[in-house]
Amino acid sequence: MVSWKDRFDDIEVRWFDDAYLSNASSVPSVLYHYTDAAGLMGMLKGGKVWATDYRFLNDKSEVGHSKAIIREILADRLKGSGSDDLKKLYAEILAYQDMDPVEDPFLFSFSEDPDDLSQWRGYARDGQGFTIGFCGPTLYALALPEEAHFGLIKVEYVHDRQKEIFQRILSEIEGELTSALTGRRSRRADCITYAAEAFDGAVDTRAVLNKHRSFRSEREWRLISVVAIDDPDREQRVRSRGSRLVRYVELPMDAPEPGKLPIKRIGVGPGFVGTEDVHAVRALCRDAGYSPEIYFAETPYRRV
Repeated sequence: MVSWKDRFDDIEVRWFDDAYLSNASSVPSVLYHYTDAAGLMGMLKGGKVWATDYRFLNDKSEVGHSKAIIREILADRLKGSGSDDLKKLYAEILAYQDMDPVEDPFLFSFSEDPDDLSQWRGYARDGQGFTIGFCGPTLYALALPEEAHFGLIKVEYVHDRQKEIFQRILSEIEGELTSALTGRRSRRADCITYAAEAFDGAVDTRAVLNKHRSFRSEREWRLISVVAIDDPDREQRVRSRGSRLVRYVELPMDAPEPGKLPIKRIGVGPGFVGTEDVHAVRALCRDAGYSPEIYFAETPYRRV
């Protein structure tokens, strides 16, 4: 017999899968990571990518953007005519939104666009950087196993769609809670708490999927690795970025060739002039054992 706890767990798992398991046919053939010379060398030489603590990304509203949408939905519900049990549910969910997380998402970003001026300027040394084009289907395959260290998601920028998904999750939780409490005289508080935890787990998986619409031109995909703060099996490292210390985790990709990243293309930024940088990239690739297509950005851009 399926218990009420099982039904809440099922909602959480289904929405987790919905967030992370994109349809294989929707994954682009190549996904591009914009970086500088040090990043390019590090990935080719090391055979790993570095996923960064979400708090240090370019969008200062990361995760907080989704929390704001959830609070908006709950504020509307609390003003409505719902039952006392549902209002207790909303209050518990709000409390979870204010708690410090026990797990942190670490992210590695890609774009569908191989030659985007805003990303050359923002992430690739003002055009004097590179793109690394990863094989999209290979990333998808690596992210599928349950034991994979990361998931692959496509970022959502449309506010109405972001809000609609959270409303649908909440509606499912509300329905199961109402069913679970029907005829129940005891442990009502336990049911409400479990329902709130299930909603929190379901929306946590989507908090790093949503971004503000002002970033939509980046057409971003992400590798996401969620790491428990006290997990002894996942080493959390620190690197410097300017005057800041930034947490990251390494994401190895031992397919299709051990120790090699699934790289198909490398782009040379529009801030470079001449062909010497292309020759340098070719030499680096030969030294690291790669043979990708190398292209020069066509974006017209003159650094001043």
